[in-house]
Amino acid sequence: MSYIIKNFKAKQWFMLSIGIIASIIYVLVAGYVILIIQNFVDLISGIKQPDWLVPDPNNKLQATLRLTAVSLGLIIISFFIKVIGRIILLKQTLLAVNLLKNQIYYKVNSLSLDEFYKYPRSTLIHRLNVDYFKLEKTAINVFVYMIENVMELMVYIGFSIALSRYLSLIYLIFIPLLILLIVYGSKKTRNHYKKSYQSLDNLNQVIRENIIGIKVIRSFNLEEFQGLRYDNHHKQWVKSVLKADLTLGIMWQIISLGINIFITLSLVAAGYINKTSTSLSPGVIIAFLNYLTYTSYVVIGVCDYVLNILKTRSATQRIKSVLDLKEEIELNTAIYDEINGKISINGLNFKYEQNNFNVLNNVNLTIESKANIGVIGSIGSGKSTFCKLLAKINNAPENMIKIDDVDINKYQTKHIRQSVAIDFQKKQLFSGSIKSNILKANPDADENRLNQVLDHSCANEFIDNLDDKLEHNLIEFGNNLSGGQKARVCIARTLIRDSKIMIFDDSLTALDNITAKKVLDKILANYQDRTKIFVSQQIRTIKDLDKIIVLDQGNVVGYDTHKNLLNSCEIYKQIYDSQKKIGDEV
Repeated sequence: MSYIIKNFKAKQWFMLSIGIIASIIYVLVAGYVILIIQNFVDLISGIKQPDWLVPDPNNKLQATLRLTAVSLGLIIISFFIKVIGRIILLKQTLLAVNLLKNQIYYKVNSLSLDEFYKYPRSTLIHRLNVDYFKLEKTAINVFVYMIENVMELMVYIGFSIALSRYLSLIYLIFIPLLILLIVYGSKKTRNHYKKSYQSLDNLNQVIRENIIGIKVIRSFNLEEFQGLRYDNHHKQWVKSVLKADLTLGIMWQIISLGINIFITLSLVAAGYINKTSTSLSPGVIIAFLNYLTYTSYVVIGVCDYVLNILKTRSATQRIKSVLDLKEEIELNTAIYDEINGKISINGLNFKYEQNNFNVLNNVNLTIESKANIGVIGSIGSGKSTFCKLLAKINNAPENMIKIDDVDINKYQTKHIRQSVAIDFQKKQLFSGSIKSNILKANPDADENRLNQVLDHSCANEFIDNLDDKLEHNLIEFGNNLSGGQKARVCIARTLIRDSKIMIFDDSLTALDNITAKKVLDKILANYQDRTKIFVSQQIRTIKDLDKIIVLDQGNVVGYDTHKNLLNSCEIYKQIYDSQKKIGDEV
């Protein structure tokens, strides 16, 4: 809650004050309406004394009309005051809460990758959504409803004391017992609901496996086995929910019984007081019982809100852990000339924060501007890490990677990422049209440039066959495209960036050999003034490039032309032999 309170600006505090004042006026007016009920009862009973509200109790018709008019007037006024107050409180609370969500969102987007990967993606999504909505609900309950309930509690008890100090002594027993009962019942139900949430998680896991693994389940005839798993977890969940709901139902029945008992005790006490004195009229007793009943429900509401605040503490701590993560801080403000594309790497060692071993070891090489470079190596050899360091997705140690003889860390991150375009190994597309996905890399590109990159990536070959062409809508992750189609859209997105350095991490693997050759030839022919790096699993894809980097367990074991590597690099020769067909060259 402290994060939300910090987000209230001076203007919001002022508006909150107005909302709270409106709530106070509403509560006072609503409380006073109950006193008018006292006047009605006393008037009907014939014991009403003259006052400003009823100057002539003997004229019952006039008195009744006067009381009715005042009651309706106060009810209407209190209604509008309540609506205005709640709108103000709700609006200001949502503004502060939404500001917190923006802070969380921008924090996640500005994290360094080392910090980002400290949490699984599902955890970050959970904290951005589920934990946030818990906090939002609690904030609304506190600033809109709980404040009003606390004021109602004070006003109702105050009016009760004004009616009868002796009867009001019952609050000293009633309120503590009610609080103890609510806390005890909530603790019991919380344990049952906690078990039900765990059962629901297990049930959701089985459902998720059934959906994701539907092909495996059907191919191995596992429908019956998975059905039994589902039934078992579903029964456990239903059992735990029934226990929780039953406990909650019993608790509410006990609370209702307790309220009725105390109402009865109040009537007995009122009868005893009237036996010894005539200070309590029927109207006073009825008004007091109304205050007692309303007070009980207000206490229940306040306790519920307090318990929700306590429950939300874990969500608050999870959000705090995200907000406390270190951002990717931009320390460089120097502006350098346009990058030409020369890359120098000197003694590069790199490991991820969560690992205790190097992913890259003592890498030393130079890539000249406008060169065409291939990268090959076994799985886990460090190829993708090498590419991400060049694009400053991960931060390299100082002076180990230089672009145009300037330490990559001295460039502004925005400058580097504008000058180095990378097509990642995992092809990531967003929901929306094909056109919008490509233009994310360069929103200012015109139709002519867009058509060029579609041709250079051979993406036009399948896009032209779609009914809605570039406006074809993609679902999440572009899963309504084939692997090869997604790869070509991603290549087009990288090309339209018009960067001086282009990195294609396993971009051609998903394509058939003919299409891969066409795409490679078009990129080499149309981007001769760019430095291009192609990561590939296939030697045939990169063998005609200027040079090839061979990686093995994070070490550069070869950096030369295809022909020379066959003679000088044993690992490259092994890869070549494994991919060579009998009697053929790769």
